[in-house]
Amino acid sequence: MKIKYIIVVIITLLSIVSGYFGVYKNGDARLWVSSYLAIPSQEFISNENIRELTIKLKDNQEKHIRRLFRDYHNLGYDPSNKEFYEYYPSHNKWMKTELIIDGKEYAVKIKSQGKTPFAHKFGEHISYSIKFIDEPYPFGAKRVNLITNFRLRNINFILEALAKRLELPFSNSELVVGKIHNNSDYYFIVEERIDDAFFDKRNLPWVILNKGFNGSLIYHGSDLKSVDTLSEQLISVLKKDKKITLELKKKIISDYNNFNNAIYEKKVDIFHQYIDVNYWGKINAFRRINGDLGHGFGFANFEMAYDTVQHKFYPIPHRDNYGSVLAICDKMPHQTWDSECMVIMEMDSIIQEETQRAIKHFLYTDRNSDLDLKTEIEQINSFYKKSYVFEFSGSYSPTRGYYLIQNINTLNECYGQ
Repeated sequence: MKIKYIIVVIITLLSIVSGYFGVYKNGDARLWVSSYLAIPSQEFISNENIRELTIKLKDNQEKHIRRLFRDYHNLGYDPSNKEFYEYYPSHNKWMKTELIIDGKEYAVKIKSQGKTPFAHKFGEHISYSIKFIDEPYPFGAKRVNLITNFRLRNINFILEALAKRLELPFSNSELVVGKIHNNSDYYFIVEERIDDAFFDKRNLPWVILNKGFNGSLIYHGSDLKSVDTLSEQLISVLKKDKKITLELKKKIISDYNNFNNAIYEKKVDIFHQYIDVNYWGKINAFRRINGDLGHGFGFANFEMAYDTVQHKFYPIPHRDNYGSVLAICDKMPHQTWDSECMVIMEMDSIIQEETQRAIKHFLYTDRNSDLDLKTEIEQINSFYKKSYVFEFSGSYSPTRGYYLIQNINTLNECYGQ
């Protein structure tokens, strides 16, 4: 009781001080205050066997990271970030250090996660990319993302649950407690990357080729990158890839060019030659059920896999597929997709038929399953509600997926389920 009383007093004082200095008008200060109130619950960590991960940083490495984010303000949407985006990309380098988990020490390389990170800084905590030097890898992959919980919270696990019900691939995640340098303990999410290892685990002959630059190799609109520019970037990426044979590289270049030209010219018959309509119907069902806002399938975040055997293209859903409440069952929240692929999906009657079929199948099977998605969302939220000393520290409405529950109810009404 005494400890709780002290904490209440501290919160009250912080509230008074923050109000006096205008914290609530300043995004940086507001995040700084809220980060120190986001205290992990030791009871939750113990009861749920949450693993503890320690990263050792030398003083000069910690200073390097602080310098990377010195000019970062207000989550990234601010003109004052101009200097940050000029400095960060060329200075975010890999650093050798050690990582400890389950009592074992691993040699690793780490750097800040993301080429243009948004909301990956929460007070003193940032997201990291981690590359293990030697096998065995503790998380089953040579490279993983360590994402600050502020960036994802519950939504990663909720979107994963939706994707699994639609039989779509999605990154696995694990909640851990991070002990990094002299920072206070905080929750991070170990996130599986969408790369060769991701597809190997799922026995899929797919590859992701939008590596090395910020943006998709799929045509998104003439005001962004031309088909010719994308072709040049693809060739540049393939030159560095030693795993793909020369013959397959030629096939990939030909297929990407044909696919991008089909999107550019809106030639649906050619577009169909390069897609699995059943899979694309499920992707569109995912978007519809999620009330997708277009961010995850937009130019900078679009993850498009290429099947090296069937020579077809497969979009991959992921954590940046932000959602919202559907206006009505047949309309997404916004009609601007940031993707010409999505425009074709909305225009094409065959994909729309597959979309309707996938939605109806989801609604029917989910409603009759032992654990429907609405119930699982409530269980996920109930689980993470206990993770902080103060519940509000981990709460943020969109990341709790209640809009998804509303969308499922809307779709059930629309389809008479």
